[in-house]
Amino acid sequence: MVVRHDNGLVFGSKLYRATAKDDGLAQEFITPCTPEENGLCERLIRTFKEECAWRHRFASLEQAQRAIGKWIEHDTHQRPHSAHPHKTPAGFHAALARRRAA
Repeated sequence: MVVRHDNGLVFGSKLYRATAKDDGLAQEFITPCTPEENGLCERLIRTFKEECAWRHRFASLEQAQRAIGKWIEHDTHQRPHSAHPHKTPAGFHAALARRRAA
């Protein structure tokens, strides 16, 4: 499996590269200064920041994990996405799996 990401420092760190390799992942970097090459991820990150990260002052890692988990649950199972004909991602992928199985 290939993981595509920008050229941020964390993605080039020895620890990240080793972890990715240990997990059987190959890294693919977008062209520097071209976030449009990674548009879906950039959009997700912006939405996450606007709807979750910037709205909290986390006092602990546990508090951050709970809030982020709730946001992921809502984003995946409750909020319709225009990219999925106004269905939730979970609903869209479940319908797709049913069509493929038929």
